[in-house]
Amino acid sequence: MMTKLNFVVIGNISYDYNYFPNRDNEELKEVMNYGGATIYSGIPASIFTTVGVAAKVGEDYDINVLKEYNLDLSGVKVIEGKTTVFKQVFTSEDGQLRDFSEFVNPNTVLKPNDIPDDYLDAKYIHICTNYPEAQYELVKYLKEKSKAVLSIDTLEDYYYDDKQFEFIKKSFDLVDIAFIDKEFKRLFDCNAKIKIIKLGKRGCKYISSNKTFSVNAPICDYVVDKTGAGDCVTGVFCALKSIGVEDEEALQTAVNIATKSIKDYGMLHLVKDY
Repeated sequence: MMTKLNFVVIGNISYDYNYFPNRDNEELKEVMNYGGATIYSGIPASIFTTVGVAAKVGEDYDINVLKEYNLDLSGVKVIEGKTTVFKQVFTSEDGQLRDFSEFVNPNTVLKPNDIPDDYLDAKYIHICTNYPEAQYELVKYLKEKSKAVLSIDTLEDYYYDDKQFEFIKKSFDLVDIAFIDKEFKRLFDCNAKIKIIKLGKRGCKYISSNKTFSVNAPICDYVVDKTGAGDCVTGVFCALKSIGVEDEEALQTAVNIATKSIKDYGMLHLVKDY
């Protein structure tokens, strides 16, 4: 029997191909990251505790890369076909503007019965960014089967149409901790006990029934790759809470590490650099 985990992340793993303008002698630079929200949350979190990862990948995925980190990979399933691919072409040097496309293998979308039973005993479980209906299905299942503190994160804004918002709002009403990007004001009144508003380079704001506080992000003199910085905040905060760290310290540390993450490509560098 495996040792009980403090923290589990649930979602997707992907190959992320990012294209940056005006890099390498003014050329367009292509970078492949081991990505997906589960990795962008789980790798930084693994600095502090062993992280259980529940996701599905294709036969082309090099799972050995992840074995170098403090991750429990018993929840990663290899299925037929290709791993999901996300592609971002950044159209501004600061990373604020981008064109996004995706190839999603539908068989890699995680279902409740893909989650190992042992993971249900974790102290904290984070449901990463995902399709609204898939997130809601996972949240309902975890509320019934687990006593863990549940957290959830917002998906990219192009999914937030009126048709999908019903699922999104129901999910955010059910969890304990809601991470909300500052643009998604319709979620500010959700019923989550704790709301953490992600403010980008300004840091984060924590809101609960008994306290509210803000933490500032360190000044960043240069930006290399912002991909996954928001996921980094969610993973580090929940990992630290799962080992007993107080709210203010946990959130400030999460913001500090997310700021460090944008100074290089991807997230794998954080473990060796921290």
